Amino acid sequence: MKKIKYILLFTLFIGYTVQAQSGFTSISWGWAMAQNEDMKNFVGNDLNMRGFGVDMRFFVRPRLTAGFSIRWDIFRTTRDEQLSFRSDSFNGDITGKQWHYINTFPLLANMHYYFGGRNTIQFYLGGSAGISYIRERFDIGLFTLEASNWHFTIVPEAGFTYPITRQTRLYTNLRYNYSVAAGKSITGDPKGYSYIGIDLGLAFYYW
Repeated sequence: MKKIKYILLFTLFIGYTVQAQSGFTSISWGWAMAQNEDMKNFVGNDLNMRGFGVDMRFFVRPRLTAGFSIRWDIFRTTRDEQLSFRSDSFNGDITGKQWHYINTFPLLANMHYYFGGRNTIQFYLGGSAGISYIRERFDIGLFTLEASNWHFTIVPEAGFTYPITRQTRLYTNLRYNYSVAAGKSITGDPKGYSYIGIDLGLAFYYW
């Protein structure tokens, strides 16, 4: 967790020092829903409304941006059924009231292309690639299992921006986060993660 805090502070510092370049910094709140079986089997497929992101993009062409982003998406559910675990810390079956959590921290580089004028509604397409720190946690009574791994991640994305002022835009997007299987999960097997996310946020431009 300390590493994530240091990376976030470094990201904000870099964004501050490059504001002389044309671009924008955005802050968003997000919803997300698990898509692949590994993830749905652990946290279900309910809509989770616990996402936060910071995105920095810089215009390398009039309609093309390059940048980077950091996010934090939280998935949580409760279960009652029996689960089987095969890990270094525990081997066996567990039954009872359970709390399941997945925290994802994608650290990504991105590129996006924009359609439409500066003073109008814009549509954009793009994608991101990088790494994600993903932590699983399982609680039942006083017993806890945790596992965390780094995963290669790609994120295609489409969205709209709406001008509020010359330097501020409201935006929304649809993204698909895909992280390849890596390391050992709390069940002992490598897991991949994929989920759909929707963000709503504000973008602050510097021209």
